[in-house]
Amino acid sequence: MSDEHGSFAEIRQSVDGHSMKGLLRYCVPYWRRLTVGTVAAFVVRLSRLIPPLLVGVAIDRVIRNGTGEGGLLVSAGLLPTGRITGEAARLQFLEQLVIIAGAAYVVRSLARFASRYLFMSTAQKVQRDLRNDTYDHIQRLSLGFFASHQTGAMMSVLNQDVNRLEQFLNTEIRQAIRVVATVGGIAAIMFWYSPRWR
Repeated sequence: MSDEHGSFAEIRQSVDGHSMKGLLRYCVPYWRRLTVGTVAAFVVRLSRLIPPLLVGVAIDRVIRNGTGEGGLLVSAGLLPTGRITGEAARLQFLEQLVIIAGAAYVVRSLARFASRYLFMSTAQKVQRDLRNDTYDHIQRLSLGFFASHQTGAMMSVLNQDVNRLEQFLNTEIRQAIRVVATVGGIAAIMFWYSPRWR
């Protein structure tokens, strides 16, 4: 049977504009949810950088008995400055480190839940809107279109293609945020501790 309307691959190539712009148009109504989810994803990755900082502080201040005049946690006011002397002072300092580690874990868990929930629910909403618009568009097509296109190909567009877009919104964007936040956070900490910048 001749395909006078063109195959779906040809139709995809003939669509004007970038496909990401069309996808972003569906995300605009949910920009608040996506913004909070993005911030939460950044908090998750940055909070994962706190335990290595705590280990470094424990080695420098407790084991090596350093003064701890610098450091990110000291500058943030979370830890005291000066040399730690005496067994009781060291135990109290270690207790502070444990409390900070526990708080970081709680913040990371809450932020991870918020990020996953907001991205997953938003991806489902975008998927719903895409399916509704696609269905409305199919209802307005001519009978000749349905005669020259296979039903399985149309079902593939409605199911697989839309599911891939949902997977992109739910998984790939969070992975990109993860990489940016991790690399950016590590770079910022390295610049902070670099002697050249002090």
